[in-house]
Amino acid sequence: MKKIVLFVLTVSIVTFSCSDSDGVSINQDLVGSWSGYVMDRGCDVDLILNADATGELEFYGGLDCYDYDELTWSASSSSLTLNYLTESLDENGNYVLDEGGNYVYEVYDSVEFNYELDSTGDVLNVTDDEGQTTTLNRVE
Repeated sequence: MKKIVLFVLTVSIVTFSCSDSDGVSINQDLVGSWSGYVMDRGCDVDLILNADATGELEFYGGLDCYDYDELTWSASSSSLTLNYLTESLDENGNYVLDEGGNYVYEVYDSVEFNYELDSTGDVLNVTDDEGQTTTLNRVE
């Protein structure tokens, strides 16, 4: 009986969260594309959270709304962290490339949000440190 309980617990943990080889914890329920409107900014927003802990964040739809960031992300059961990336520069101000000729990125800022996912997994409410909540809907 203990083995069955342990097996069910293990399967549940694997189902609801995942860690990649770098030890980054992500909530698989958040993986996907999300869209909404940020009231305090007056902008539409698209958030893409990939299963490999990378993603994209884009603000658009208003006069001062264009903003696009590539990011990495992690999440617990109630906290979502977005790490905003920028291209790395060497000491001479040149872009750093990896062996494959791809840009090397580094984190220039991180933001942590509290979040709640509805029971259907289609509505994500994200609250910043100032208490502003943004509702995002899953994009199919």
